[in-house]
Amino acid sequence: MNLLTDPCYQGFAVRERKPDHPWHRADKGAFQDDWMTDSEFQEQATRTLAEIEQAVEASGADVDFETVSEVLTLEFQDGSKIIVNKQSPAHQIWVATRSGGFHYGYDGARKAWFNDQTGRELLEELEEFTSRQAGAPVTLR
Repeated sequence: MNLLTDPCYQGFAVRERKPDHPWHRADKGAFQDDWMTDSEFQEQATRTLAEIEQAVEASGADVDFETVSEVLTLEFQDGSKIIVNKQSPAHQIWVATRSGGFHYGYDGARKAWFNDQTGRELLEELEEFTSRQAGAPVTLR
């Protein structure tokens, strides 16, 4: 099936696959979101948000957190926040930090979420963002 020509997908934005992009190189594994059903996405994304909550709590960092309507908010002593939320239509997890916004797609072959621009893993980057905003090392993995 070609999503660019299929009439069922007219009006939807479809990401073009680029062979040199980190997502699509053979040594990195295949980007798997195309094969994830909506229910599989919901299950995996919900599990991931819960894992992030547990990791933040276990880290001992002075970070408050709350999940409301598929949005996890991490709040730091200085009042800054990191927002982690499910983007169901795109089958992605999005993260908003002081340093910008980031989109992560699930790679079923590697069983993890990866930044669609850099190819870096979600928890790896979130650990860096959280440490930066907390002003102290925060371990999430």
